[in-house]
Amino acid sequence: MSQEILRGRQNHRSVSPGADGPAPTRTASRPGPRPRERGKAQQREAKMNLTRIPALLLSPRAAWRELMKKPPSTTRTFANVALPLALLPPAMILLATHTVGAVHFPTVQAGMWELVAAIFLVAELLSIFLMTWAVDATVRAKGGRSDMNGAFLVAAIAPLPLWISSLGLLSSSLTIAAGLPALGLAASAVLIRQGIRAVLSVQEVDCREVSMRVIGLGMANTLVLAGIVLLPLFMLA
Repeated sequence: MSQEILRGRQNHRSVSPGADGPAPTRTASRPGPRPRERGKAQQREAKMNLTRIPALLLSPRAAWRELMKKPPSTTRTFANVALPLALLPPAMILLATHTVGAVHFPTVQAGMWELVAAIFLVAELLSIFLMTWAVDATVRAKGGRSDMNGAFLVAAIAPLPLWISSLGLLSSSLTIAAGLPALGLAASAVLIRQGIRAVLSVQEVDCREVSMRVIGLGMANTLVLAGIVLLPLFMLA
């Protein structure tokens, strides 16, 4: 009797839950990338794209196409490009108190230079978003397909030559201080033309007209920024 009970227990243990059919096989799913690894990959991607910005000044058409293979997001464009380089002109304005300011505007106090630099920085950042809206609206008005990310990319990268040209304020010569921004404005116009063609879907017939309108708005914006710096200085000189 005890032997029969033992056999029954052994038979009960040998029966698997999937006796009616083959036991379901579990496929091992590959774990996804950890958040830290994803963050590192995104940083490498953004860095790879954004470090090619100097090529935009030397070979804008090819560089824009290469940039758009993996375009950076609006947040990364603002944090890695727009904001750091927008700090350059205000810093040069502050340093100009000892260079061109000391020679041509000796009566202007240091506090006024600091106020002008702060206002200039705010105006710079606001102008990026204003130009984003202008690019998007102009492209849509001409029947092109636009998106705010692409428009922001053009608006954030186009003024880079102007911001870099503020290095001319390190010189005490008005010719250099005014000549470099003129060259920067011409380079910005090229970036706008090539950027609109590469980033936004604009036909070749309309690309020239759209570019000219955006360039005109950019020039008006540049004059406003220049007035922010020069008007108080000439009034107090």
